[in-house]
Amino acid sequence: MVFPEGTRSETGKLKPFHNGAFKLAMKSNCKVLPMVMTGSKDVLNKGSWIFGNESYARIFVLPPVDPKNYSPDNVEEMKTDIRDMMAAKLTEVG
Repeated sequence: MVFPEGTRSETGKLKPFHNGAFKLAMKSNCKVLPMVMTGSKDVLNKGSWIFGNESYARIFVLPPVDPKNYSPDNVEEMKTDIRDMMAAKLTEVG
């Protein structure tokens, strides 16, 4: 499991993605299975190990993305497509 943002968002908004996970997927020819999680922000505050209030988290598993559908030197396109998919799902589920 890889978190392409590099850290949790403090606002709950999707942050820019780093290239590493997508380079790894292309190099290893491994499909990427994007997942979106909502509702977990208040369970464990950033920088803390103390659990907060009871909360319900939801995880949405999106369709796999095959790196074979992208040119090996176009990590940026794959990264953008996956981020767009995840942003659309976040917008859909509110």
